[in-house]
Amino acid sequence: MHALTAFALTIGLVTAQARTWVVDAANGPGTDFLDLPPAIAASGIDDLILVRAGSYSEFRVDHGVRILGQGLVRCAGVDVGPVPGGQTLALTNLEVTARLFVGGIAVRGATGLVLLQDLRIPAGPLLSLSRFPGLVVRDAASVIVTGGSYYGVPAVQVVDSTLSLCGTELTGDWSSSFLGGTITTNSPGLRSFGSRVLIARSRVTGGNGASSLFLTREGQPGIDAQSSDLTIAGSTDMVVTAGRRAGGTPTPAVLANGGAVTVDTHAVLYGFDAPPIDGTATITWRRTPALVLSGGALGGTLSLDATCPYGGLMSFLVSTPTTATPLPPLGTLFLDRSAMFDALVSILNGERATASFTVPNLGALQGVTLGFQAIHAEVSGGTVALSNPAIAVLR
Repeated sequence: MHALTAFALTIGLVTAQARTWVVDAANGPGTDFLDLPPAIAASGIDDLILVRAGSYSEFRVDHGVRILGQGLVRCAGVDVGPVPGGQTLALTNLEVTARLFVGGIAVRGATGLVLLQDLRIPAGPLLSLSRFPGLVVRDAASVIVTGGSYYGVPAVQVVDSTLSLCGTELTGDWSSSFLGGTITTNSPGLRSFGSRVLIARSRVTGGNGASSLFLTREGQPGIDAQSSDLTIAGSTDMVVTAGRRAGGTPTPAVLANGGAVTVDTHAVLYGFDAPPIDGTATITWRRTPALVLSGGALGGTLSLDATCPYGGLMSFLVSTPTTATPLPPLGTLFLDRSAMFDALVSILNGERATASFTVPNLGALQGVTLGFQAIHAEVSGGTVALSNPAIAVLR
């Protein structure tokens, strides 16, 4: 048995004492609740809520619970309250529609860990009218976003928080039909105020400019970071694109004032008639390890893919995810050190390391949450650096 499988089984046995609830709008066999709010009210810490395909009411959650969508699950909005320290909230495979003047998902005041995996916030007229973010994170200790796609004004806004994103698409530009007309709106894909943000191997697009008889909207940067510590990691699959300008104002891919920005030298930044990065922040260009993952279905595979500086040693670390712990000069650790181990160690001849593991088809593993980070060591220079975290909720 592979060590990763044994570790997942151990977590499964630990969480087996937690209860599993089934939410099904169609009231199929085994249903406990027809909607999410009463299921969340009944759930305890570490419980698993399985949500079958269907449409559900908006909900609020403020304790550590695992909510796992099965099939196409639509929710009318999500509010995450002050999840206490030491607890983990995980939301997986949900499509969240925007609410007028509220947006899609709001995470506020969480001192515990919040995990968002494979969530989708589609474009729509309510986001255009309300001009609210698709995802807003405020005063949160640690939020980890893995996969998914987000639209909004901006797509993601983070204030006084620590946020990590990987394999994610953020779009601050779209047009939508409403009452027989067309609404066009634009914003950065990601806007940050006073936060620590790590984004890896993602696509971030700022809104295009638009001109009319009465109004000109200028193009928007892909990322707007104010007094923030921003890291952009990854190879050519880390792309930040500025919106097309409508008037005479050039648009950088990244606008950063105050704070510091670290950018992987292989990342792709497209400014529009402007340099890739503009503003007063301190800019550092260097190769940075970046991790994405895919899979995780029971009976399937879980695949890891890391880009890194050329050569050296690469190790994939696995544990239960936890709130961010800065470990200068290595970076930030998002894994529980008491249970952490190496899933694989590779000697690199290039700039990429991959690994794939079989996930046993065992019901006890459903909802088990695994956290991964890569750590890279340069043999010649002796530099050691941690990647971003990536989260897998087995399903």
